[in-house]
Amino acid sequence: MLTIVVKLLDWGEDGIATAAETAALRASFQQEVAVWYKLDHRNVSKFVGASMGTSNLKIPSNNSADAPNSLPSRACCVVLEYLPGGTLKQYLIRNRRKKLAFKVVIQLALDLSRGLSYLHSKKIVHRDVKTENMLLDSQRTLKIADFGVARVEAQNPSDMTGETGTLGYMAPEVCLVKS
Repeated sequence: MLTIVVKLLDWGEDGIATAAETAALRASFQQEVAVWYKLDHRNVSKFVGASMGTSNLKIPSNNSADAPNSLPSRACCVVLEYLPGGTLKQYLIRNRRKKLAFKVVIQLALDLSRGLSYLHSKKIVHRDVKTENMLLDSQRTLKIADFGVARVEAQNPSDMTGETGTLGYMAPEVCLVKS
């Protein structure tokens, strides 16, 4: 049985975002879903489904099992497998006072390498590889998540923008271009 989590993407109150901003956010969301739904690998978090808009969603609140939450109609959601180990960043912070076993470090590195190798074999470039986007299951298997800036590799490498990602995790030459 697969346990799931719903990641709600709320882009602000209805009527606040301009039509162009909303269109750009929805296009980005559709791109993420288009990349993620095709993936099937033990080191990539499992995509279950997505919804654009919340008008038909019934998500119970913590207070009452039968009273659904009031959700903004523009919000979108992604349904994913639940990974109880949290992020790699959380794991490393929890274990910062002790030296991780060499076997654990190698296993995490191999899991990440296998996941990235799989993505690259599918011509997908993640573009935001960082500890917050690596999730752990109950056996400490690392799974790549968050495909918000991922793209299918362009036929012409010059068509891929190199200025996407999180600054602290980007190659120095890319960071210089961004500054």
